[in-house]
Amino acid sequence: MTTFVPDPILSVANLRVSFGGRTEAVRGVSLAVGRGETHCVVGESGCGKSISALSVMNLLPRGSTRTADHIRFHGQDLLGLSERQIARLRGDKIAMIFQEPMTSLNPAYTIGSQMSEVFERHRRATRRWTERPNCWRAWASPRPGCAWASIPINSPAACDSG
Repeated sequence: MTTFVPDPILSVANLRVSFGGRTEAVRGVSLAVGRGETHCVVGESGCGKSISALSVMNLLPRGSTRTADHIRFHGQDLLGLSERQIARLRGDKIAMIFQEPMTSLNPAYTIGSQMSEVFERHRRATRRWTERPNCWRAWASPRPGCAWASIPINSPAACDSG
């Protein structure tokens, strides 16, 4: 069932993804996300949930093919953007929360150093600003006053809400 969403933030119509021209992993996915809405994509393992999300952000592996009637983010069709243009959006305007953070975050670096990268790239923050102990306080820290930016990912404190 498709419901009408006036002025959606994200709109995907008839998304199809295939690998090597043979295996069609996603067939005809359509969705619309309105302002303030949260959507959960639910399905069996291997049904194409992650591939659908990755294709919206153009993060598919080499050898894959993505087609759609449109993939619009704030009215802009992402299908026509160059890799450089979509890279400017990723992490700043549009992002994905991956299923397994231990495969998405590098345990050799602190959470803060990896978060700093986003602010430095998209918000023009300096490394010096992001290393200040209280700079993270303004950003949804689950432990107010805690400099979680210095906590290693494999530390129990990284998951402790306090």
